[in-house]
Amino acid sequence: MHLTYWKEKLVQIQRQKNFPIWCFLFLLISGYTLFLTSTVWYPENQDYVAPTKYYEQHQVGVYQISVTDWKYSKKDHAMQIIFEKQNREILDEKLYFGAMERTGGELEVKAVLDEPDYLILRIENIPENWKEISLRVGNTENEDSMKKFYTNVNRVEETKKLALKDEKGYLMDRLLAQKRQADQELEEIQKKITKLLQENEDLSKKEEEIKAKTYLTQAEQKKGEETLIRAENQILINQETIEHLEEEAVEKENDIDSLKMKIDELK
Repeated sequence: MHLTYWKEKLVQIQRQKNFPIWCFLFLLISGYTLFLTSTVWYPENQDYVAPTKYYEQHQVGVYQISVTDWKYSKKDHAMQIIFEKQNREILDEKLYFGAMERTGGELEVKAVLDEPDYLILRIENIPENWKEISLRVGNTENEDSMKKFYTNVNRVEETKKLALKDEKGYLMDRLLAQKRQADQELEEIQKKITKLLQENEDLSKKEEEIKAKTYLTQAEQKKGEETLIRAENQILINQETIEHLEEEAVEKENDIDSLKMKIDELK
């Protein structure tokens, strides 16, 4: 009788101890399963495809196209993407578009303006918790042959509003994007010129230091002469590069002035 009593007691204790353990395991497995099957959860350090670079050329059918502007409005749940187009052939082709958000599936995309030399697309109904968007452009509806362009939540340029516009408004957006790029390119040219001018100044100082040295051994004198020759050659090379860059800067400044005039005419 005592043995039966203790057996029953032991069963009760085991049940009491196992119950919370089984509950814990159930919750752990359920949570892990939810994590693996969820379509909306992505860790903060999730790797993204590198965003498409502005003015990087891509072949799509008969066109060379490049993204010049990609903006996102959280308020409007929309994106606007501007492409420059160059047709190397005689006849134009129809282009097809598609967009996908990595956690939310297909998105609505349409061409709000499609001109021979530029294209403006609009993606709508973007979910608030979006992570990364792949935009597809091609000369057929076959997704495998379409060119993909990317942006993600960490790198996209945000703007307060992306209202629908008329042709004049979209042309203004295009010109502003072109001017911004031209301004950046001019700044890069000026930085290169400044760097080369500084290098030539440093080389000239080095030449003066070498020439000022006295009581040199024959080996030291020979080494100094070789250094002077290399420095002088590098100064000449740099000067030629500077002159070429200055010509580029003038051309870029003319482009910027022309864009400013077009922008002013549209205002």
